Amino acid sequence: DARLVREFRLPSQPEGCVADAEHGRLYMGEEAAGIWETAAEPDGAPPHKIISLSDVLVADVEGVGIYRRGADEASARRLLVVSSQGSNSYAIYDLDDEYRLAAAFSIAADLAVGIDGVSETDGLAVSATALPRYPLGVLVVQDGRNRMPDAPQNFKIVDWRAIEALLP
Repeated sequence: DARLVREFRLPSQPEGCVADAEHGRLYMGEEAAGIWETAAEPDGAPPHKIISLSDVLVADVEGVGIYRRGADEASARRLLVVSSQGSNSYAIYDLDDEYRLAAAFSIAADLAVGIDGVSETDGLAVSATALPRYPLGVLVVQDGRNRMPDAPQNFKIVDWRAIEALLP
């Protein structure tokens, strides 16, 4: 059983969203504008834009996810990972440091193992949970154009250690 407790809109086409349950926040990507934030409570304030399009975050803004870096609350750092479909790249913003841009990157091909680069990402998921061979977790992204071999879209897994190396 479910019932609607709140409804709101963004000015244009919303895409991905992610909830931060620990902090009671909802982050939403607006395809042609940037990232919005609102309280995740039924009586929360209207959404407000926290990150605008830039030379790093290019329309279409698509997938969003949160990576919680650090083992305990005192050292934890929340990172918002966003796919920038218009530039086939990704941006990471520090949610605990006024949405400061922490890193930007793309996922290139690895010709030695026959894996193509990533383009046209619609969605992503990120986890800080240690997994076999991935002690810091993973970023999983949808690859809209699979070129090696030429085939329908697929998903790519990125070892978070490679992303961690880009972060301050």
